[in-house]
Amino acid sequence: MTTSRKRTTLSEKATTVEPKSVPTEGTAPRTVEGVIPSENVTERAPEMKKNDLIDRIIAKNGMKRKDVKPLVETLLSVLGEAIGKGETLNLQPMGKLVIKKTKDMPNATVTVCRIRRSKSL
Repeated sequence: MTTSRKRTTLSEKATTVEPKSVPTEGTAPRTVEGVIPSENVTERAPEMKKNDLIDRIIAKNGMKRKDVKPLVETLLSVLGEAIGKGETLNLQPMGKLVIKKTKDMPNATVTVCRIRRSKSL
């Protein structure tokens, strides 16, 4: 006796997926051992890329892209080198960035930092 299996198409799979439940006022958020949940932190913040940074700088001061781009690239390079060396950065109004932990991985170096910012921003 042979058994036949029904093949599920991609569209059928997509329709059977249930949406994730959203926590309500009465439910407690998931916690990870040793981590204190914060009311101010969102789960997934939007990501700013280098071109977004350049565009925002151009919008704020009206400089030309050809003048801003090399400065931003140099700034990011210098900041990356300083973080790689474990230096503390005190760059107001961004805040004070302190290196807490560094771990070498096969493809990258993972650096855990803490940034302290003034509430006036």
